[in-house]
Amino acid sequence: IAACIEAKNYPSEIDAKISMAFSNFDSSGTRRKLARLDVMADPVNEEDFAKYRHYLDLEGYTTAWGTVRKHLRCIHIFKPTPKFSHYLEFFLDPGSYTPISSLAEIHSSPEDFEIAYRGYQSTLKALELIKSGDATIFPVIPQKR
Repeated sequence: IAACIEAKNYPSEIDAKISMAFSNFDSSGTRRKLARLDVMADPVNEEDFAKYRHYLDLEGYTTAWGTVRKHLRCIHIFKPTPKFSHYLEFFLDPGSYTPISSLAEIHSSPEDFEIAYRGYQSTLKALELIKSGDATIFPVIPQKR
């Protein structure tokens, strides 16, 4: 939510909205609160992302598959420092996305395509490992005995 509010400071560069949320979202009154803040938007069709060069990947109530699809479309991803990084460690080689600590750091650069292509390549590599059975995305949690 904070990132969406901060994005309003950069209206010509960043359009960040919340389009999906947790299961009791409607009943909790949260939707009305977010609507008042003007941070809600309709979900974006996955194919529409092909029109974009950049994607702000915020952690949320989600798996990482949406981000994986953005990498496969060769979109340059900006990623704030994550709290839970197991998917990043598995899918992404260093330099395959741009880490940021503030939305003010989002900008186009000559390296955009190279970074996006590294994300594409490392995602393909990770998917091949999954397909071959040589890797898993999620950490193994030991069973209690």
